[in-house]
Amino acid sequence: MRSATTAMAWEMWQRGRWKMAASFVGPICLTMLVFGALRYQGMEDLRDINLRGVHLCFMQLNLFMFATFVLDIQGPLNRMYLLPIPTSNLVAFRMLTAMLVVGSEAAASAAILNAILNLGWPLWGPALFAATTLAAIQAAIWYTEKTLWVIPAIAGVSGGLGIWFIERLPPQFKPAFYTWREVTSLDVFGLIAVAIAAYFVGVAGVSRNRCGEHLQPLGIKAWLDRFFDVAPVDGPAFRSRTEAQYWSEWRKKGWAMPGIVILGLVMGAGFWLFFSRNPKDLVSGLIGGGAVLSVIGFVGAIIMGNTGRTDSEFEMGSFLASRPIANTELTKITLRVIAKSVLLAWAIWLVAFSCVCGVVWLTGRNPLQDIPPGVRWWYLPATLLGCWTVTAVLTSICLMGRIGLFSKVILFLCALFFTFNCFSGFVLTRDAQKIFTQGLLIIVGIAFIFISCIFFFAGRKRQMIDSKDLVVCGCFWLAASTIVGIDGIQQPPEMIPNYIFSIGLLALAVVPPAAAPLALAWNRHR
Repeated sequence: MRSATTAMAWEMWQRGRWKMAASFVGPICLTMLVFGALRYQGMEDLRDINLRGVHLCFMQLNLFMFATFVLDIQGPLNRMYLLPIPTSNLVAFRMLTAMLVVGSEAAASAAILNAILNLGWPLWGPALFAATTLAAIQAAIWYTEKTLWVIPAIAGVSGGLGIWFIERLPPQFKPAFYTWREVTSLDVFGLIAVAIAAYFVGVAGVSRNRCGEHLQPLGIKAWLDRFFDVAPVDGPAFRSRTEAQYWSEWRKKGWAMPGIVILGLVMGAGFWLFFSRNPKDLVSGLIGGGAVLSVIGFVGAIIMGNTGRTDSEFEMGSFLASRPIANTELTKITLRVIAKSVLLAWAIWLVAFSCVCGVVWLTGRNPLQDIPPGVRWWYLPATLLGCWTVTAVLTSICLMGRIGLFSKVILFLCALFFTFNCFSGFVLTRDAQKIFTQGLLIIVGIAFIFISCIFFFAGRKRQMIDSKDLVVCGCFWLAASTIVGIDGIQQPPEMIPNYIFSIGLLALAVVPPAAAPLALAWNRHR
């Protein structure tokens, strides 16, 4: 290598080329899945003004997924503190590469989606915004590293730039594809100024961190640890090793998802207070927040399934692997922490939604009028079950410790889905597209059930799931499938594939007690 910068660029490419490909293909496939389903339901014009919220949500979700993958690929900055590189060059390299990758992915994905689905998304405005926001968040993290100041710093940066982003929208929140058709010089200079300020803040923070110094803590964490520390001080520390491990896991990871939900509710309330103040928007936003719980499950799974020595390593460390506790007991503890965290996060959302509906009802307005027609009785349990399924299944995958293999599998599945979508959109007729989509839903639903049976058979064969858990999982799946089937009988025949797919998802909801011990054993004894 001719320079340290070239070496760092080569190392970043070698470590994250598959993740980088997955971060590009994954959001595109997810967006195509949702908008393809809308077109399958009969919506011809995807630029309909009623979809403005969906467009804006997926634009921001894609940018968030791009940024998350890039930060994961780069890894923690402190592993480069001992390299003979000036702090200014180190910060500049990390920021510029992240900005370049995220901005390019944002523009390229929007162009691909516009070409396939004719969404009409803008290219350069959101791309510049994503690149600048990522640099500002990086600077906030580096400047407030290892202190609770990082929470208000990230919230302030994200909230301020989010308000600026919303200000770029036309009046009355017109569809997202009408925004930023022309990026003005004021937009460019404003974003450049934010990026330059982020660079100097990042240099100041990294310079201090390389010397082993940090901002003074608030003392709140120490107080919370004393308040919530349920470890006994007299007599035996814990009744059993499983109780000790559960206490440790919950203390380190349990409050992540409830904390994200609380932060999201506070930020959402702030945006509504400043930009809308319409009760209908508040009720609709909270209804959408129930679906966002599944997205939060992605973040929760990354936290819950991390058994490595650092936040970026999923391979189990020797300290945890050598503990005198079986794989089955360890995974039961992890699933117990997940269940409690998911239930608490869902309860926080449900209480907020109930309070808002009560306040709207006291003002003389019926909140049921603001609920979309497609939302029925099953929505409340579906939000809880969906959040659990996403978090528990992805945690089981993370427990394998093979993130590189998982990234390749995800990339293959995304490419396969992209191929099927292109084949359906450009080759098949409208009627053939419906038959093709229905067939895929049936095949995928049956595949989920078949895969779940394989995991239960393997777990039972290796004695990693006992008879009691097996009966409980089977009874729950049969009861939930019966309820779904009874509701499906009352629907038109063309909806049957959707219900078969739903029954397959219910099989995934009960598979973690069998899949998690197998995954952890593969990680622990690699």
